[in-house]
Amino acid sequence: MAAIFHIIRKDELDLLNEDYYIPESLTSDGFIHCSKAEQLEEVLNQLLKNEKKITIIKINVEKTKSEIKFEAPIEAPQSTIYYPHIYGPLNKDA
Repeated sequence: MAAIFHIIRKDELDLLNEDYYIPESLTSDGFIHCSKAEQLEEVLNQLLKNEKKITIIKINVEKTKSEIKFEAPIEAPQSTIYYPHIYGPLNKDA
């Protein structure tokens, strides 16, 4: 099983109770930000080190119904490091 990961902040946990997970980034950026396993620590240290409570969900890419693209971060479009982005709601069974 190929897997990617998504970090959820405490204030977003209630979004997991629906059939599909639709975080704010899907509306604001057009996709759900994710990481490969080897990128998680860096993302946590750079972007979420001051968060008190987070949840990391493991996503089975083979079960994900929405399209997944591996792309440079939107804040660094010239980067050669690519992160997985889910272009649509995340079905909970993934």
